[in-house]
Amino acid sequence: MTTLEAFVGETYTHTITTVDADGNAVDCSGMTLEVIIEKLDRTDVVTIADANISKTTTTVSFAVSNTYHTTEANYRWALRRTDTGVVIMQGPYVVHYAADN
Repeated sequence: MTTLEAFVGETYTHTITTVDADGNAVDCSGMTLEVIIEKLDRTDVVTIADANISKTTTTVSFAVSNTYHTTEANYRWALRRTDTGVVIMQGPYVVHYAADN
């Protein structure tokens, strides 16, 4: 499980090293993927399509717009294969407030 974090009002690009439950690298470069971020009540916040996910043999990267970071929040996220629905990685997604003048 991997926790992703962002700050209120910021667009954030997440880069994740893709590993399985045993810590072994997972090559996602040839997979069609989506990232789903949802509220704890299972209501979708945003789905990021494969075209907006950068992939290498060891990482995936995707941006989440500040549109989805308007208040402090606790969500959950999952990286899935779209052809099989198999979850590659998942975990909490936390939006924090940072002190500001």
